[in-house]
Amino acid sequence: VGTSGRKGQQDMIFTGSGGSTTRYLADGGIGRALGYQRAVNALYAAVADLKRHEAELVLLKEEIKSYLYLDLEDELPEKAALYTRGEAMTEANRCIYCSDAPCIEACPTSIDIPTFIHKIATDNVRGAARTIFADNLLGYSCSRVCPVEVLCAGSCVYNEWGRAPIQIGRLQRYATHNALLHDAALLTRTRRATTGKRIACIGAGPASLAAAGHLALDGHAVTIFEKRAVAGGLNTTGVAPYKLHANDALREVEMILGLGDIELRTGVEIDDGAARKLLDDYD
Repeated sequence: VGTSGRKGQQDMIFTGSGGSTTRYLADGGIGRALGYQRAVNALYAAVADLKRHEAELVLLKEEIKSYLYLDLEDELPEKAALYTRGEAMTEANRCIYCSDAPCIEACPTSIDIPTFIHKIATDNVRGAARTIFADNLLGYSCSRVCPVEVLCAGSCVYNEWGRAPIQIGRLQRYATHNALLHDAALLTRTRRATTGKRIACIGAGPASLAAAGHLALDGHAVTIFEKRAVAGGLNTTGVAPYKLHANDALREVEMILGLGDIELRTGVEIDDGAARKLLDDYD
């Protein structure tokens, strides 16, 4: 909004969205009152447009920043490289398949660790991955970021003998990475028939993604609402890249979305009013 004046007169100039310009001549009386009213109405509309575009701009900036980070991360070395087939089978054969399995007790998701390691030892990589995913659909990212040295590997009996523990995290990564690489439909073959139920998940972080994946495999339709421009939560934006690249986290998101009827809506923030509506619209 601006003004331009001539002697004895003053114009109000309004530039709206799309670059359109309207001039209101302040010539007194009804004409001036109507002109001001139109300008005020247009100003309110412009403010609403500005707020909407500002929100879109924030999301766009966030997305651009994420892609810039992705390019940078690709140049950074990994903390531990992916095992080769020979390396994985050699390490897996060190496991003595403990009957009490302290590693399972130490795992927050209770993965049957000795069983999946035994399957790697017999070169049954898909079977190993199935065992992992049965308890943890985000088994790939967990293999990269989980502090195994104080959990499963930290509880390995080899520690009591003064020997290096089984490299559980690296074996888990080997199984999940290679199984999905060679068999993208590994998990969807176990999907149940459609139930007709509709479920809403708020946030697209690891917990919500895992819940959505299990719900989809059980036959439910799931919608995930995420206020940010990219999904994955801390796996995408908060983990040090020497542990997990954001690109890998996003590939895991795509894997979850492919498990069934899952829709991801980014740039949607759920306030109290929206939450109440979700309770009415979803099961």
